[in-house]
Amino acid sequence: MTTSGYDLLVVGANPAIDRYYCLDELRIGQVHRVTSVRTMAGGKANNLARVYQLLGGRTVTTGIAAGETGRHILELLAAEGIGHDYVLAEGESRQTVTLVADRKTTVLLEPGPLVSEAAVADLADKVEALAPVVPAVAITGSLPPGAPTETVARLIAAARRTSDALVVIDTSGEALRLAAQAGPHVIKVNRDEYELAFGRPTDQLPSLEAHFQTLNAYGVETICLTDGPRGALVHTGTESFTVRTRATDPISTAGAGDAFLAGLLLAFQRGESLPNAAKFAAATGAAALRQVAAGFVEPEDIGLALACTALLEADAFTGAGP
Repeated sequence: MTTSGYDLLVVGANPAIDRYYCLDELRIGQVHRVTSVRTMAGGKANNLARVYQLLGGRTVTTGIAAGETGRHILELLAAEGIGHDYVLAEGESRQTVTLVADRKTTVLLEPGPLVSEAAVADLADKVEALAPVVPAVAITGSLPPGAPTETVARLIAAARRTSDALVVIDTSGEALRLAAQAGPHVIKVNRDEYELAFGRPTDQLPSLEAHFQTLNAYGVETICLTDGPRGALVHTGTESFTVRTRATDPISTAGAGDAFLAGLLLAFQRGESLPNAAKFAAATGAAALRQVAAGFVEPEDIGLALACTALLEADAFTGAGP
C-alpha cells in the first residue's frame, strides 16, 4: 500500500465488526424488536481512526485480522476510505454488539481470536515499518487471546526503534503497566484503568504527581486520565489541569474515549498548545456522545461542546475542587 501522506498510525491488535442495535427499551429475558442496526469496522483503533479522519486528518490503521470476519473488517475500512495495512492470521476476528436503549449503552465484547507468536511478531514488524512515515503513533485497545501481556510494550519499542514519532497508548490491565515502562510519550486511559493497572488512587494529587515522576523516568511526558462527566486530568512535568465539558443530550457512551483521543491527536498535529488540545479533545468526546455508533462526530456538535468546555485546577478532578 502507499503510506505517504498519513499523519497518524493507529495500532489495534484486536479489531472487530461492531454492530449497534437500537431498542425502545431493554428487558432481560424478553424478546425485543430492534428499531435500527448499524454495522462497521470497529475496535478502539478503528473507532479512533474514523473520528480522526472525520476531523480532517489522514490515518492508516494496522492490527491482526483473522478469518472471514477479519477480511470483512478490511472491506469495511476500504469502503470508508480508511487507510489500512493489517497482518492476516488464522482463526476468526471478533464481533461486538452494542445495545442502545433509553439513552443507556450495553456492550457485549467477544474476546477475539487466539493469535500466534508469529502473528504478534508480524504486527511488531508492521509497526516498525510504518512508524517512520507518520509523525504520531497511537496504540490502543485490548489484546486478543494468545498475545503476551508485554505486546503493547513490544509495539512501542518497535515504533521507537525506527521513528521519532509521538507514541500514545490507550490500553488496560497488565498490558498498560508494562507498556508504561516502555516509554510511550503519552498515556491516555480512564480513571478506573489507571487505578487497576497501577494500584494507585486518583483522588490524591500528590500521589498522582509522584507516580508521574516514576513514569517520566521511563520517558512518559504526559498522562491524561478521563472520567466521564468529571472531565479529564492532564499532567506533565510543567502543567497540571482539569478539562471539563458539559455534555448536552447524550445518546450513547460508545467510543467517547476514542473520540477524545482522536481530538487530542488532531489538535497536536495542528500545533495546538496542550490546554487548547485538551479542550478540543474534551469537546470531541462530548460530541461523540450524541451519536449511536462509535467513531462518529458532527462538527457543529464539537462547536457547541467547545462553548461548554472549561479548564479548571487539577484538584477539580481528584475531588478536592468544585
